[in-house]
Amino acid sequence: MPRIKHSEAGAEWTPERLRACRARLGMTQAELAQRLGTTNIAISRWENSQAPLPMHARMLTLALQALESELEERARAEGVIV
Repeated sequence: MPRIKHSEAGAEWTPERLRACRARLGMTQAELAQRLGTTNIAISRWENSQAPLPMHARMLTLALQALESELEERARAEGVIV
């Protein structure tokens, strides 16, 4: 599974970057929304520039890094090679 780069923490979040990050994690908009405590409609609006991203870039990066780590741990527990 591709890792979210620590260097992304200071970079500006754009709709394209959010979409690419979600894709790297292999998640649907609904799955990401559930993990971030929002709705898939909000994720769709963020990714399509219909609404501004409400979170500070550092917070979003940390949330996605934590999610990535959790998914890797779950995959290891299930015997899936990551």
